[in-house]
Amino acid sequence: MIGTIIYNEDKSLAVKLNEEYLDYFSEKKIEIVPSSEIERADFVVVIGGDGTLLRASKKIIKKKNIDVFAVNAGALGFLTEIQMAEFKPTFENYLVGKRKIEERGLLQVYFKEEKIDVLNEIVISKEKASSKILNICVSAEKSMICSYKADGLIVATPTGS
Repeated sequence: MIGTIIYNEDKSLAVKLNEEYLDYFSEKKIEIVPSSEIERADFVVVIGGDGTLLRASKKIIKKKNIDVFAVNAGALGFLTEIQMAEFKPTFENYLVGKRKIEERGLLQVYFKEEKIDVLNEIVISKEKASSKILNICVSAEKSMICSYKADGLIVATPTGS
């Protein structure tokens, strides 16, 4: 089994937990690779708050079918639901096949011919307050949903809403 850890390097608690978890995985003979090698990983542990998880999602999304353990070591914990004291028992259950999988849907956005996968939301807005009103056309699955003029648009997944 191979994993990776992504943590908020600006939070001393997250740094401490990273070191603790590295020791834990070493004892379990589980290989931990750098996040730059996430494509090799079976799971990822994210340590921080919701912001850390959202930033990490850009790397995580690149690897399909990876299990994510989001440990709350930050201020907000809507998405990082695993409390620090729960991590090891939760991971032990995972190792023996006892787990609850909560799948998250992604939003695929095409912008200037680039496909972008998004976990929480996208914001389309004017460049600055004095900019002209935007002409926005929204479609999904190649079907037009609506067209209107506005200052902007927020499209959220169930995770982001």
